[in-house]
Formats: sequence, C-alpha cells, structure tokens
Amino acid sequence: MLSFHLENCQPKLWQEFSIYMKQGTRHELCAAYPIGFTHPVYLRRNTSDIDNFYQIFMRGEYAFLGGGVNSILDLGAYIGLAAVYFAHRFPESKIVSLEPESDNFKMLQLNTRPYGNVHTENLAVWSKDCDLELVNQVSGDWGNIFDETIGVPPSKNSVRAKSVASLMEQHQMQSLSFLKVDVEGAEKHIFSATDAQAWISRCQLISCELHESLVPGATNAFHSALEGKGFALGMHGEHAYYLRTNQH
Repeated sequence: MLSFHLENCQPKLWQEFSIYMKQGTRHELCAAYPIGFTHPVYLRRNTSDIDNFYQIFMRGEYAFLGGGVNSILDLGAYIGLAAVYFAHRFPESKIVSLEPESDNFKMLQLNTRPYGNVHTENLAVWSKDCDLELVNQVSGDWGNIFDETIGVPPSKNSVRAKSVASLMEQHQMQSLSFLKVDVEGAEKHIFSATDAQAWISRCQLISCELHESLVPGATNAFHSALEGKGFALGMHGEHAYYLRTNQH
C-alpha cells in the first residue's frame, strides 16, 4: 500500500500524488499522513476522496473553529476525514458522525478507528425519523442524494434517517458546540423541520455546505432558520456558518 506524508510536501510531489490518486480502481487504498498526525487516513483511488483530503487538510476547511469545542454532531461524514480532523484537534470532545452510503461508511469506520471519541452511525438525517431512498449521485462518491420513501417498501438503496433532535437525545447531547452539515441538499428538510428552533437553540456554532443547485430552497431554509436567532453569519470556503452571539 502506498503511503504519502504531507509533512514537508512540495507542490510537485502533491501534484504527482493527486494524479496517481485520480487513476486506478476504488478498491486500491492509499495511506496519507496529514501534518502532525500519528495515524494515517485511508483514501480510495479513482474517487473524490483525494479532493476531500485536500479540502480538509490542505485548504483548512474547518480552520474557522475556535477553542472550547466539546461536542460535535457531524452530519454527512463521507469517509471520516472531517471527523479525524476534529478528533485530532479536539481530543476531549464527543463526536458523533453519520454517513448513509454503505461504502463510504466502511471507510468512515476505518479512518476513525484510532479515535475513541468518535462514534459512527450508518444513518442519514432528515426532518423526522423515517426511511430514505438513494435517488441520485452527482460529483462522485460524496454526492449521494436521498429522498423520502412514502408508501414504497424499503429497497437495497434505502437507509434509515433520524432527525437532529432524535440524534441528540440518543447520544445524550444536551447541547452542541458544533453542528456540521454537509448532506447534499437534505439541509432544506433539516432546517425546515417543525422542531428545528428547539435544537438550534442548543447549538453554539452551525456550519452548512449549501447545495441549492441540487435542491432548490435549501439556501433559504438554512438562512431563514438562523437569521435573527442570536447568531452572526460567517463564510469560510464553501461553508456558511452561524456563531451564537447571545446566550440563552
């Protein structure tokens, strides 16, 4: 298995590694070591895994996080690179990471195995507890779009979904330091939920990668749920985030 160390990595070497990772087959794994990490993360060749690695560990997608993070709900964990970043940066935090797609979930389990503070769930997130069906895939392995199955028997592409309120209750999370949302348009349903304000009031920081092009109305649902609710809006890369400015 090829190993790649980001420490002292030169641009030319990164470019060569990226080209290599874009080839081959998804069944070939490579071990990549982010700067300062003892354990590697594993990436599948010929997938969007290398792009996610670049976002998390080179572009610093979650560099906006401050200190004092002790509870994280990671919705749309993909292969677990964000969860690994959180676990490394906040080793005392409780992290719950969800990923609905089965192959991605196996990679999530593999990558987070060295971190005892990460709990993984093969689940989707919705406005309520229900079954969802995989209806489309865009932009590679990280672009799985699910929708509600009403009156349709579950199939091999079905996955169980839970609401944010259910997840917080299940994992005994009375409040959240950070709610990370990257769910390919399902944010429209999550932030439009009838109980959304109840759990939003228990969050300190909420970030969301918006997918308006996939699900029209997703952007409005997210901002409408948080604007004027005691948060300040910020932007970092592809993520809009709201940081609480007043305490309840």
